[in-house]
Order: sequence, then structure tokens, then C-alpha cells
Amino acid sequence: MKLNHLGLPSRNVQEHQTFYCRYFGFRVARGDGFLINDDDFIVILDPATEPAAHSEGLHYGFYSPSHAETRALHERLREDGVEITVPLSEGNGMLTFFCRDPEGYTIEVRSFERQDARRK
Repeated sequence: MKLNHLGLPSRNVQEHQTFYCRYFGFRVARGDGFLINDDDFIVILDPATEPAAHSEGLHYGFYSPSHAETRALHERLREDGVEITVPLSEGNGMLTFFCRDPEGYTIEVRSFERQDARRK
């Protein structure tokens, strides 16, 4: 089996959608709130009137193909005022940081330096 989508409640679908398209390579597939990336992973932004409750530790992650791309994305997000919750950290061949999307969901971004450390 392969995980293929993530549904997120969103109080501002347009802002949320712009964020994922701008920084994480998604595109609108079937109209507002239905996003897809080049790996055919889907994010569905469900309109909501109340903020969703977030459990501490709950997050989802994106794999970045290189440390250079991870650093560049981190800098771009930081410059654009996106909340970085855990700054860049490097260890065991990995480079990682955490940020929040416009709705407050926690996102992890990670890259691997060595091919043998990479998990598929």
C-alpha cells in the first residue's frame, strides 16, 4: 500500500493552497483545495470555520532531494516570514528543519547526504 493523500481543515483555502504550491511543488488539480504534486500525492484542503485542534508532536514531512535545496527552502520560508519552529539541524547525514503552514500545521523538511541513509 502507498499513502496517497492528506486532508487538512482550512479556514483560508486560498492562502493555504498558495503556500503549498509556492513552497512544496503542489499544483491545483480539480479546483480550489485539491492539490497534487509530481509524486501524485494529494493534499485536500477542506473549508473550515474553526481552527483544527493540533496534537503536540503531530506533523507531516517532505523529503528534499539535497541539502542545498533544504537550505534554500529554509531561507526562503524564513525570509517570507513563515514560522520556523525548529531551525536547521544536521546529523547522521540528515539536514532537517520544522515550520508551520498558514493554518498552524507542523511540517518537517529533511534531506539525506548519503544515498545509503535514504529511506524509500
